Amino acid sequence: QGIQSAAAVGCVTHLTERRTLLSSLADSVAETNQTLQRLLESEAKMDSELRSKFGPRWTREPSGRVNNELLTKLKDYDHKVHEAKRGDLIIDSKLKDNFDNIAKLDMTGDALNALLPSGSNTPEDQA
Repeated sequence: QGIQSAAAVGCVTHLTERRTLLSSLADSVAETNQTLQRLLESEAKMDSELRSKFGPRWTREPSGRVNNELLTKLKDYDHKVHEAKRGDLIIDSKLKDNFDNIAKLDMTGDALNALLPSGSNTPEDQA
């Protein structure tokens, strides 16, 4: 389906659309992850304040202890998303550097043949 989709709209357009989508999704995941981390940290702070206020009557397991593993996983996931985004910058750079060659993938066979040098114009043929 990806190849058919790319052929229908053009390779460069397809790649650009996919990169835009992936970038948007990465930003959304990073934002959601940051929101979850802030909520967990806020909840832990509130739990600590209530524990101080109510003392031994506050019998819940400390939030920081309960959510520690989840918070650690979220931070690790956040790191992985940021690493992926750095990798995406490399891909974007490579796409930009090779734009002209990638655009040739959208050309017809006749247009590509027209780009090929003729055999009689090479220095070896003229010698």
